[in-house]
Amino acid sequence: MVLFTVKGVEGTFAYPEKLSDHTFGKFLGYLEELVPKEPLRLRQIKNAYIEEEEIDLALKAFEGRTIVSANKQAEFEELTKKKAAIISQRLEWLTSIDQVYYTHEMLPHFARVVSFFTGLPYAAIMGMMPGIQGMNPHQLEAVYEIIIRSMDVQEYQYDYENKFVFEGDVYVVPERLMKNGNVIEFMESAQLQAQMQKVQNGTWTAMLDVCCVLLKKEGEVYSSNIYKRNKANFERLPLDVVVNVAFFLLRRSEQLGRSSLIYSMAQMLALSKPGSTNYKKTTGGS
Repeated sequence: MVLFTVKGVEGTFAYPEKLSDHTFGKFLGYLEELVPKEPLRLRQIKNAYIEEEEIDLALKAFEGRTIVSANKQAEFEELTKKKAAIISQRLEWLTSIDQVYYTHEMLPHFARVVSFFTGLPYAAIMGMMPGIQGMNPHQLEAVYEIIIRSMDVQEYQYDYENKFVFEGDVYVVPERLMKNGNVIEFMESAQLQAQMQKVQNGTWTAMLDVCCVLLKKEGEVYSSNIYKRNKANFERLPLDVVVNVAFFLLRRSEQLGRSSLIYSMAQMLALSKPGSTNYKKTTGGS
């Protein structure tokens, strides 16, 4: 965390600069409270980046291969054409952000995000408090960019570990479900499947439940009491732990096959990119 003070505002504030600076609960709060209020252009540009990345993943299947099938050739050409159209649309949206839109839509959103993560009052950021100058646009945008980039899971170096320490206890991610096929493991699998369905339907808070079902202290067996305990504590999980867990599961899923229950959840987190849209390169950010 980067500590800072603001002249005229009591207290010390901090903004995150890396994934481990975020708690899972704070990240979920950002997704629930701030992402739905993003300016339309920002959301469109960000979604275009995500769609482009998904196409790039599909195109990787063609790298280093000679396409001999007419169907495969048509698929490759369709993907390439779709990517070009997305890039063209994204650039059009970027250039449409004029000074008025930037001032009245983008800057207030930056201020809401910075306030959410730092605790610095929105009014102080925007210069709406008596005696407080507020942040200049360049400074505000710079802090906003650092915060957003700190949540970019694609920039994180994954450990792919199935064990981690949380508040002094060692927790374990199971190598596989239904090892013994008993009732307790069936309950665990059924609960996980229910939460996975919610994640696939876009309910990000269900990701917390996925972790509550899967993660147990060493030697523990799944039970409703363990689930309740995890539910009470896991909003404090560092976000890098959640990401490591997801990518460990993703790797295991790819080894076991894409039919695995957790494959879709882990892949979705892998593709999640709440990062920069680089609009400032077009507008000048002033």
